[in-house]
Amino acid sequence: MILHYYTDYKFDLENFTGTVAVTNLDGILIKVYEYKESLLFSIFKPKDDSSKKNTSKSNGCNGSDFCNQYLDPVIVIGRPGANISYAGLEELYGNGANTQGSAAEFGSGSGGSSYSNNNTTEEDRIDNQLTGKADCVYQKMVDNNNNINWILENFKDGDQPSQFDLIFKMSTTLLDATNASTTKSGNTFIIEINANTLSSRTTLSLARTIIHEGIHARLREFAVRKGSNSITFPGVYEYYRIYQKNWDHQQMADFYRGTIAKGLKQFDNGQHSDQFYDDMAWEGLANIVDANSRPNEIYTEAWKKLTIDEQNRIKNTIINEKNNGNKTCVK
Repeated sequence: MILHYYTDYKFDLENFTGTVAVTNLDGILIKVYEYKESLLFSIFKPKDDSSKKNTSKSNGCNGSDFCNQYLDPVIVIGRPGANISYAGLEELYGNGANTQGSAAEFGSGSGGSSYSNNNTTEEDRIDNQLTGKADCVYQKMVDNNNNINWILENFKDGDQPSQFDLIFKMSTTLLDATNASTTKSGNTFIIEINANTLSSRTTLSLARTIIHEGIHARLREFAVRKGSNSITFPGVYEYYRIYQKNWDHQQMADFYRGTIAKGLKQFDNGQHSDQFYDDMAWEGLANIVDANSRPNEIYTEAWKKLTIDEQNRIKNTIINEKNNGNKTCVK
């Protein structure tokens, strides 16, 4: 067997954060493991057709995003030794449940996503009703094989029909401080993009919104799908045990900022530094509306671990992009 290590940090086996892909000598994927500070957090299992793919960089292997493209949904392990005993998350995100983007002090909020074009087929189960600049940004991401496509895999009908549908639409009722909102009605997740503020938003910020809220939908789909429980998705349930209604923002801040940054870099054709995209990924993941005590705001645990200098750099990056970034989308 061959071990393939991927990390965005200094390589250190004693304190490793990143992805380890295991392949045979022919490059056929066997299994993938995600680590944070040398603690096993997630295990990815190959899809039924993964034997036709390998982990060579020519096939898109580049850490977590390779895993997301070619593997079945993540099995989240969570914190070692956790005592998990609580009800299913359907009670939290049942019919009519709503989660809106936060209005952070440096002008952030949540985002949204979608997959197909307006000519949605029944098999896709993804209905894109976005218009104008939001639709343009979304279509560019999908057409250019952005990692938004991984996020949308949960809602596509492949070998097994998806349990849930996904709708993307515009909203004129969201507050200006809210970039997007995700709700669940029956078996349908609905992501609404704020139409009132669309003209003032940059295309890169819209792309971040699409990825950010798409991850929300994917995580929540894990939480409420048939058979979801503390055994099948222990990490999701562990985050809910600790953070209650703030669980998905906290989990995203801890483990999905790299996914957001990679998607932004893909959309932006790498015009900026990796640090720039890492900073942009923080929008909506620093101070959030406390879903356990609305309308109060709290800081995510990941944000609180940063130094003041790091926090200021991130705030300045987001504010500068908001004020000076490109606001025109040309497909």
